[in-house]
Amino acid sequence: MGSRPLATALLVAGVAVATLTAGLLGAGALLAVVAAPVASPGSAREVRVTTVPVAPSASVCRPEESATGLCLETLPRLYCCSAAYLGWSQITVGDRLPLAGAVAQDPDAPHPTTALRLVYPSGRTVEIPVGPDGSFHQEIAYDEEGDYRLYRANPVRQWVAELPLASFAVPYRAEVLSHPLEADRFRQPRRPDLTLAAVPHGPEVRLRVRFTDAAGRPAAGRTLALADGRKIRTDAAGVAEIPFAPRPDGPGYELVRLYPGLGVLTYREIRVGAGGEAQGLPGGPVRGVRVGDTWVFPLREFLVRATPALVPSGEELAWEERTRSVRFGDTRLQLDTGVFSGPEALSRVRPHLVGGRLHLSLGDLARLLQAWGAWAEVDADGTLRLAAPALP
Repeated sequence: MGSRPLATALLVAGVAVATLTAGLLGAGALLAVVAAPVASPGSAREVRVTTVPVAPSASVCRPEESATGLCLETLPRLYCCSAAYLGWSQITVGDRLPLAGAVAQDPDAPHPTTALRLVYPSGRTVEIPVGPDGSFHQEIAYDEEGDYRLYRANPVRQWVAELPLASFAVPYRAEVLSHPLEADRFRQPRRPDLTLAAVPHGPEVRLRVRFTDAAGRPAAGRTLALADGRKIRTDAAGVAEIPFAPRPDGPGYELVRLYPGLGVLTYREIRVGAGGEAQGLPGGPVRGVRVGDTWVFPLREFLVRATPALVPSGEELAWEERTRSVRFGDTRLQLDTGVFSGPEALSRVRPHLVGGRLHLSLGDLARLLQAWGAWAEVDADGTLRLAAPALP
């Protein structure tokens, strides 16, 4: 996803950026300490400790560059704060995966970090040895659904930090049975890491979702917590219904987290009527002009009425006389050539100057909107499917 890292899980300025690496395992041996509560005569609780030989990791990440002093070379993916609220660990219940990376010492801690303690949703723990260089590597069985927490620890001193270094959810795999997915409605899906149901703006729908573990076994008879606090119950086949009501106010574009790895994208369908009006826009219809056999629409007015989160007032579009270009952020549309360029986009559209105003067809508008981060797709029948949610 070879010893060169593809990426490193780092917390930078409060927002986590997380991806995977395939680091080489180093030589040597460590002992993993697995602690589990067991019944004991004469005492309320006893901890049984088991040691398991494991191979340490030759760390390639840099924990000192992380806000928490932790970097991961493997799953889970870690996320923080609203900018990544749809992100999830990429681990499914039933996965058995290595947990590897490095941790920096905390000068304010009362004891040095010689292990990491992974706490399962049930409260059971696994202790992962940390080498002298801060590296760690241990295979973990993620056999519980829910939130996991990773703490600094020193087993010899019987010390565990109060606050976790990281926390992440391990969910069941979700399969939407009742509705199309993002990739079914948009040929250029933006969130292939998610199971994202695509729902047109309108009345409440009931999503039927099958939940399974990593081996494909149904999560039968399970009570699962949704992101908004609601609880659902699966049947014997692992299937549950999730009611979802698009917001009646606002532009009709939503990107909503339902469950780790599962979300909903709402979109609008915009059609051109017989008189040349683009209908279905949240800000009201926009009248087009016929050029040959194509309806074209004024760029500024269309964007303001179609995508209020992207272009709230139209002032965001600026005319540059020197280059004869319309500028939006760091992208430019050159009027004479139709070349549309930006940091990650270079394509050509066919602009039309009508009454002193720049006009584009629905297809060209869709290409611009895609480059600006929206979901936009024109069907064979000329319908524009559009989703341009304001991301948190």
